[in-house]
Amino acid sequence: DNWLVFGLMMFVIGLSESVTGFDIILKTECHLNMFAKVRQQLTFRLCMISTTVGSALSYSVGGYLYQKFGAVALCNLGICAGIGQLICLVIYWSWRREILNLGWKRTRRLAEENLSVHRRVQVGLYRTSTCYSELLTSSKEVTSSGSVERQKLEPLPVSRAWRMFPTVEGEDGDTILYVMFTAVGSMFVTPMAVGTNFATLAYYWLTVWNVGTGTSGALMAVGECMGVALLLILQLPVVFNSVCTLPFGKPINVCITSVLAGFACIMVILPNVVLCAIGSVCVHMLNAAVHSFCNELSAVVAPREHFAIWQGYMYTSKR
Repeated sequence: DNWLVFGLMMFVIGLSESVTGFDIILKTECHLNMFAKVRQQLTFRLCMISTTVGSALSYSVGGYLYQKFGAVALCNLGICAGIGQLICLVIYWSWRREILNLGWKRTRRLAEENLSVHRRVQVGLYRTSTCYSELLTSSKEVTSSGSVERQKLEPLPVSRAWRMFPTVEGEDGDTILYVMFTAVGSMFVTPMAVGTNFATLAYYWLTVWNVGTGTSGALMAVGECMGVALLLILQLPVVFNSVCTLPFGKPINVCITSVLAGFACIMVILPNVVLCAIGSVCVHMLNAAVHSFCNELSAVVAPREHFAIWQGYMYTSKR
C-alpha cells in the first residue's frame, strides 16, 4: 500500500532487462559458428519469435490471474518466471562457460582463430583441431620440422569499438554509421505505440468498454501470436527469397511496419469496439515485427567488433 515501495520494486524489476546481453551472446555464437549474414538474420528472427511466444503467454495468463486472484498471483508468476530464466542461464553457462569467461574481445579473437583454422584445413597447409576447447588456450601450427608449436592467444589491443560513437573504416563506413544511427532512432520511436498500450490499454478497455484485464490481456496475447505467425511466414524461403518481397527488405521493412503501427494506434481510439480490438491486436503484432527487423538490421549491418555497443545504444533508446 506504499507507493514508494511499489516504485522501488518497479525500479529493481527494471534491472532484469538483460536482453542486450542475450543478443551479444547470440551474435557471438553466430560468429563462432561462422554463420552467413542471411543465417544470422534468421537466427535473430527465431530469437524474437521465441521472445514473442513468451510475451503472449505472459499477457494471457497474467491478465487472467490478475482479474481472478489479484496482484499476489502476478507476483508469484513473476517469481516462477525469474527462477525459470535463471535455470536457463545456468544451463547455458555450464555448457559454454569457457566462452563466457573470455569476454567479448577474446571471443572475437577466438572466432577469428577458428575461421583461420578452417581455412588452413581446407587448403591442407596445417593439421589442427577445430575443437573450441583447443582454441581457447592455444592455436597449433605445424612447423617446417614437423613439430607442433603452441602459440597462446595474446590480449587484444583496445579497440575503437568502445568509443562513444565507433568509426567504421572502408568505403562503406559512412553508410554503416548512417544505417546504425537510423536503427537507434527507430528503436526510440517504434516502441511508443506498444508502450502506450502497456501503460493505458487495460485501463482504457475497463473504462471505455467495461471489459476486464482478462480480455485486454488476451488481445495482447493474440497480437503477439499474430506477430509470431507473421515472422514465421516472412522467414519461409519462398517468401524470404521472393522477388516480390525483395523491395521491402532491410531497412524498408522497418519504415513500412512503423507506418502501419501508427494506423493501428488510430484504430484503438475509434468509437467501435471491434475496430478497437483489431487495432489493439495489430499494435502488438507490428511491434513484434519491427523489433525483430531492427535487431536483424543491427546483426547484419553492424561490424562484429562494434555490435555490442550499437546494440546497447538501441536498447537504451528503446527503454
